[in-house]
This record gives sequence, C-alpha cells and structure tokens, in this order.
Amino acid sequence: MVRTSKRSGAAPPKGFTNEDRLNPPGLRSGVSRFARWALESRHSVGVQSPPDCLFPTRVNLRMKTVATSIPGYTYGATDIPASPVSLQDLERLKISAGFTDEDAHFLRLAGEVLSDQTEKIVAHWRSGIIAGIPHLARHSRSPEGDPLPHYLANSNLRFRQWILDTCLRPYDQDWINYQQEIALRHTSSKKNRVDDVRSTPYVPLRDVLAFIAVINETIKPYLAAKGHTAAEVDKMHLAWCKSMQLQMALWIGPYTATGQVPSEW
Repeated sequence: MVRTSKRSGAAPPKGFTNEDRLNPPGLRSGVSRFARWALESRHSVGVQSPPDCLFPTRVNLRMKTVATSIPGYTYGATDIPASPVSLQDLERLKISAGFTDEDAHFLRLAGEVLSDQTEKIVAHWRSGIIAGIPHLARHSRSPEGDPLPHYLANSNLRFRQWILDTCLRPYDQDWINYQQEIALRHTSSKKNRVDDVRSTPYVPLRDVLAFIAVINETIKPYLAAKGHTAAEVDKMHLAWCKSMQLQMALWIGPYTATGQVPSEW
C-alpha cells in the first residue's frame, strides 16, 4: 500500500513504477515524476527526503568511455599535477570565448551524438588526414620513420576519449588539470613517456593550433549524422569550436612553462 502525504495528500504519480525510482527518465530532461512527488512530500510524516540520485544537479553519472581500459588515460588520477589555472581563471576564459550555458547544453548534446562515432572520427583524422601530411604523421612514428602500431593504437583510444571528455565532462578543476597533462604530453616534458616509445621529442605548438581548424571543419558532418535540425547542428558545432578555443588557450600555458617555446613552438 502506498503511503500518502498527510500534508498534501500526494501519492506517487499514476503509472509510476519501480523503474522510475531506479532509472528516472527525468535525468535526461528535468526531474522525474517520482522525484517531483518525493520533493513535494518530503516534509510529510513517514516520508523521507528523496535520495540524491533522483536529482540531476546532484547526480554523479558514470562517465562514458570508449573502452574498458585505455592505456595511459589518467583523467582525475591523484598523481596528475594541479594546474596553476583556477576555476575562476576558467570562468574568465569562458567569458572571453563567449562560452555560455547554452553552449554547455549543446556540447553535451554533441557528446551524445558523437559517442558511438569516435572510432570513425579518429580514423578520419589520423588515417584520412594526418597520415597524408608527413610533418604531422612523423609524431606517431619512430625517429627513423618506422610505424609504431602499439603507440598509435593507444593514442587513438585516448584521442577518442578526448572527444567524449570535451563534450561530457564537467569543466571543473579535474578537467583543467587534465588539459595541462594533455598539453605536456605533446611537449618534450612528457611526450613518449606514457607509452615508453621512441618518437619525435615534441609536437610543435604551431601545428597543434593549426590542426584545430581541420578538427573543427571535419567534426560537423558527424554532428549532423543523427537527424538533428540544421539549427541544432550549428549550435552543437559552435559549442564545440568554443571548447576548442578554451582548450588551446589552456594548452599554451604548459608549452610556455617548459621554457622551450622558441624551439617547440
């Protein structure tokens, strides 16, 4: 028998099931019917406050990953050095880039659209574009120009996960710290260490910045692949481009910190 609220007389909404409790549909679009009922009844005798899991603002949803295990992927690890960039600094960067709450919304939508396309996207970038540009392709090869399949496979997984992290991770201090880590792994400070390989000592910053234009251009058809309206695709694409601008602004810092910008630019 369902207990009603002595204060409001409320009962769980018609059609409410246990599935609504465990996996409320409102997590995708507002608060679920059960959550609303629980919230309205929380002061009633015998009715406890609703658990945190019912409310999107307090939900710790499991982050999507492209594989069960991603070699070298250490997002949120305690041994990732803290970035000198603070959350306040990031908020200022967002203002400079015009990154709004609407952009954050459409970036999350982009993450859902791209989540099952990451392998195809990275293959497009790596095999379809980078492989045909010798001065870019060399960074995934040995100094003698020999292929490094293991290195390429591992970095491709991390590249794919970066797409999801760009769209679906909260832009908090862990995210800021990992931007620093990614940037350092393109410099002589950390490149090649994670996979223990012999390759080029660093990726010039100018090539990283320039290739973002290619990434931004080529991501749009994938954003349009799930039948969203042209306006929605444009908003997802704009949000993606603004995120790229934020990330590149953050990546410049670690390149500067190495003290080798003249030679690694």
